[in-house]
Amino acid sequence: MIVVHGICEHSGRYGNVVEYFVPKGYAVYSFDQRGHGKSEGLRGYVGRFQYYLKDLETFFDMVRAKHGENMVFLVGHSMGGTIATAYVPDHQHELAGLVLSGPGLKVPSKVSPLLIALAPIGLLLLPKMGVHSLDPATVSRDKAVVDALLNDPLCYHGRISARLGAEPIRHIV
Repeated sequence: MIVVHGICEHSGRYGNVVEYFVPKGYAVYSFDQRGHGKSEGLRGYVGRFQYYLKDLETFFDMVRAKHGENMVFLVGHSMGGTIATAYVPDHQHELAGLVLSGPGLKVPSKVSPLLIALAPIGLLLLPKMGVHSLDPATVSRDKAVVDALLNDPLCYHGRISARLGAEPIRHIV
């Protein structure tokens, strides 16, 4: 199983998935997307959405090399669901299944239509400018989960750049 984490978080937040599936005989893998967690890159920014897809392909190949022909399930949460969904069309023959959790498959209703309309200009002029903050309270109704997110130094709590906000939208609109 390969887990693709959501925006502004990191692979270490999926310990519950590991604790549930490993005792049942599954191998669970994940990695920090560029600009997230312990990975390199500017927080809240990505140069191109395709970088996420290429990184996932490289990681998938590493897992496949270790486990041969065992079935691989791809699990994507939030933006990880957007990445996984974009990855599947060219790689579905390699996958046993796709599991999505709260995938970002449409533009969030809280994002202003004006902001969406101005995005192409922002991408040209100020791609690294912070334009949108995530509300941690929307992650879960469980206060402990929200508190863990807020207190996790590997989670990004700043504004998402114009580029990171717009790149996934190009794949879902």
